[in-house]
Amino acid sequence: MGTRGYHSYRGRGSTGKKVLAIVLGVILVAAGAFLLLQNRYVVYDENGNAHWELPFGKNKDDGGTPMPDDVVIVREEPQRPQLTELHAQLLPENALRRDAQTVLSQHPDALVIDVKLRDGTVTYQTSVDGGQYVTVGDESSLENLRTLLQSDRWTVARISALADHAYAKARRDETALRREDGGLWYDYDSMCWLDPNKPETQQYLADLCAECASLGFDEILLDQFTYPTVGRLDRLQTGDVEKTAVLAALTVRLREAIPKTTALSIELHSDPVADTDKSGLTLELVTGSFDRIYLDTADLPLATLQGELPADYDQTVRFVPLVKQAAATSVQTVFGSR
Repeated sequence: MGTRGYHSYRGRGSTGKKVLAIVLGVILVAAGAFLLLQNRYVVYDENGNAHWELPFGKNKDDGGTPMPDDVVIVREEPQRPQLTELHAQLLPENALRRDAQTVLSQHPDALVIDVKLRDGTVTYQTSVDGGQYVTVGDESSLENLRTLLQSDRWTVARISALADHAYAKARRDETALRREDGGLWYDYDSMCWLDPNKPETQQYLADLCAECASLGFDEILLDQFTYPTVGRLDRLQTGDVEKTAVLAALTVRLREAIPKTTALSIELHSDPVADTDKSGLTLELVTGSFDRIYLDTADLPLATLQGELPADYDQTVRFVPLVKQAAATSVQTVFGSR
């Protein structure tokens, strides 16, 4: 016999447990969502107060422009060399044949290294093809060069640009300056020169500058970046070419071959104002197209050039007297504090 009044009772506990389970489930989902969102969408204002900025909300800046979900930060790379005052001393021509650590111990400041000589020799083991007459350094020279470039010194690659006997002879039809009769032109030292108006000359110099920059040089210094100014100039075949325009175009070509952060400088041996007709150089070209001017004051007195420079030319940083003897005396001691 059943108990009266209780045969159909299922109790309140079963329904209550279901409701409680649903509530707990909702709480867990909400808690998980909170944990997921708080790191990604919680934004703190300038006062340290936190608030949510959800991707489907009105996520706008102060100007009312919708902000992207993913912000890409672009870091601008330097667009020019970072130059400071420089005391420069030219290393001996055989520097790359010497032990690199010895060279570093003897030259604690900037290293100016001859990488292409006036006779056309490339002093390190280069991958740029200079032809049959061009002498290059061996493997040890390249290893020594890399050691020097890995030091904390400011490193300068000095290149005899257009005075280049070996390459002019190796590629005479494509690169050399000629006499009016068609033969090779020689200066008073019996050296040939490259014609800056010829494409292969431009390519060869661009390739060397690019290689030096890729090896790690901070600065490229162009020596003899000029038409010849000494020798039988009356026999030199230049035609009606505009020398300054040719050199300016070559400067642009070389600048494009190296990174923006690698300095491109020029060494002067004569006054560009007085010698323009012969050399093609002008004061505007050397001050406007090159990062620095290096000067051997034995050839051109310091005061001569200083008196011609523009008033806003930063001489402290961009003007460098160059010591060419392996002496312990610094440039500052020789020429005075600038």
